[in-house]
Parts: sequence; structure tokens; C-alpha cells
Amino acid sequence: MRILFIIICFMSFHAISQHEHDTIWKLDIKEIPNQRSINGSCISDEANILSDSLTSVIDSIIGMHEKATTNQLAIVIVDSIGFQDSHQFGTDLFNEWGIGQKNKDNGFLMLIIMSARRVEFVTGFGTQHLISDNDCVKIIDNSMVPLFREGKYEAGVSSGLKAVINTLEGNPPTYLKE
Repeated sequence: MRILFIIICFMSFHAISQHEHDTIWKLDIKEIPNQRSINGSCISDEANILSDSLTSVIDSIIGMHEKATTNQLAIVIVDSIGFQDSHQFGTDLFNEWGIGQKNKDNGFLMLIIMSARRVEFVTGFGTQHLISDNDCVKIIDNSMVPLFREGKYEAGVSSGLKAVINTLEGNPPTYLKE
């Protein structure tokens, strides 16, 4: 009888904890406004870390890159995504928004999650031959994280974007050549 009681208690606890896990808040990708479809901007800064002037400059830089290469880039900055896998979240967002041209799959997403202190890059198949996963990690570690650690988020985003665009255009930073 005692064993039956223990089993029932364990099963009840497991069912309750699973229900609580399933109902924990998480950001739905549909809650992030796709600024490209709203106002033509390539940036969705829900964490409000970028000034309006820097947002305009970045949009111009990305626009020039897109005209020169047809690659489509997007930057998304959020406070939190809840208890979700950041890479999967980025991939789902990338696919939901359709970043990149359909026939070329030449998109690139920079996802910054402030509360998790996480940066994810998601590339389309058409850009993977230009910027590898290893390149992405090195860009994050060398061009962004040191500035983020100093609280210089705008500089980190700008530095990371510059390294990404230079790499996509065939002129990678020296640390990628080593």
C-alpha cells in the first residue's frame, strides 16, 4: 500500500510539473513585428537598445549590401524568448519571415536575446558558402561579445554587422583568415 501511495504521489507531481513547464511564458515568433513588411526596415529592436539614428544608418548599410549582392539581412533584438532554444527560435523566425529570396535562399539573421546574453546567426543555404558556422562564431566572439561586455551594445551590433557584410562580400576580417 505504501508503494502504491508513493507511485501515485510521484505521478501527480510529474503531471503538475509538466503542466507548469508547458505553461511557462515563451515569446511567440508572431509577436515580433517584421519591420521589413511594415516600414521597410531591416531591424526589429524590441529591446530598444539602438538609437533611431543608428537604426537608419544600419538600414542604409544593409540596403546598399542588398542592392550589390541581393542578400537579405535582418537584425532582431529582444529582451527574452522565455525558456526556448535560441537557435531553434532564430531558425523558426528566419523561416517565418522568409528572409532571403526564395530562389536563392540568401538570407541572414542576427538575433540578439538580451536576458540570455545570447547572439545567434542564422544563414540561408545561399549564404552558407560565403559565411560558415565557424565564421559566425568567430564574428560573435571577436566583434560583438567584447563590446557587449562593456555595455556598448550599439557598437557591438555595428561591429558584428560590418564583419558579417565584409565576409559576405569576400573581404572577411583578419581573424577569420587565421
